[in-house]
Amino acid sequence: MSSYTITVYVENISSVISLYDTVRIYRSTTGLQADRVLYDTFVLSAGQSTYDWVDVSGDSTYVAWFTYYNSSSSAESSFSASISYSDLGEHFVPGFYFSDITYPEELSMSLYEEEIVYSIRNYVGDQKSVKRDYVNPSCSLGYENVSDDGYTYTLTERGWPLKVVKDGVQYTTTSNPTVSDYTYLTFSGTTISTVSGVVDVWYESFRYSDTEILSFYTTTTAPPYVSSSGVTDEIMIISSAIMILRNEVAHLLGETSGKFSLDQHLSYDPEGVIKQKRALIADLQKKLDDVAGEVVLGNITGVRVD
Repeated sequence: MSSYTITVYVENISSVISLYDTVRIYRSTTGLQADRVLYDTFVLSAGQSTYDWVDVSGDSTYVAWFTYYNSSSSAESSFSASISYSDLGEHFVPGFYFSDITYPEELSMSLYEEEIVYSIRNYVGDQKSVKRDYVNPSCSLGYENVSDDGYTYTLTERGWPLKVVKDGVQYTTTSNPTVSDYTYLTFSGTTISTVSGVVDVWYESFRYSDTEILSFYTTTTAPPYVSSSGVTDEIMIISSAIMILRNEVAHLLGETSGKFSLDQHLSYDPEGVIKQKRALIADLQKKLDDVAGEVVLGNITGVRVD
């Protein structure tokens, strides 16, 4: 067991504290949403937006969620996005999490689908993290992410919005702004001023979206030596993870055709990343062979006598 710290940021604390007085922490030791239980609480304070909550008996496999709670009326908010301890690091390395989610989620998943996606993310090392792009006149950088026509903002990292505010207006529908390639937010109506405009976007960052991961899962085939009746969720999850990693390796090789140098000061060599991903593929392939082999042996019946 190790200590893990979750830094909870409460957007609009004055509004939140008028409705709730407590933050509830729910924890799952299996990493599955179905197993989450109320684990701890802490009290909100007027004017304080940031809180560090410490789990002194955590583990990298644990996952947490938090809600706002009114101890008098028992009113409780919806759950935050899941918080994976593997993203936090041990010994009080803080993670930063956001709860005021107002932009629609990319995909409404069943509990079964959430567990599939979570498992695949663990295998390929693509846990979501929360990022914030905040652009305003006092910033020295940011307006370069606005398109020439002023309607599109480019996220610093690939992801899906949790909350979008432009010039003080909060946007709560996927029709405005629209999200393209998990990178571009295109607004309708007024443009983004590169002199006085304010863009504030909280978003979940990832290499692959939930939709993309589920697409890999539904299109990946099981090993040929496993009969259709013997295919299990674990076999398909591992197979999907291998397919994703192979896709990444192919992308790295195809995009760069190996290492290159622009000049004596700037060069790029993807070999280290490719080697790491290939090693992970090999480990997953061995795990897949072991799991599939157990299934095949388990389905053998009868004894042959010569």
